[in-house]
Amino acid sequence: MKVDGTECMEQKTTRPTQDQVSHYLNELRESGVTNMFGARPYVQKKFAIDSNRAGEFVAYWMEHFDESESEK
Repeated sequence: MKVDGTECMEQKTTRPTQDQVSHYLNELRESGVTNMFGARPYVQKKFAIDSNRAGEFVAYWMEHFDESESEK
């Protein structure tokens, strides 16, 4: 999986879940492509959602991030 935004955006017919976005954010964090405060546009593009919804997903992930959990 590429997390740098260069892959073609997949067409989504359903809304992403927090679990899906959190998994992506964990991978994005591990890749080191961006500081997580800059993750919103990556989520927006990856899941074809608006900026506000992407921000909500990122904020939730940040509030609930547990480094030990992301390493599993």
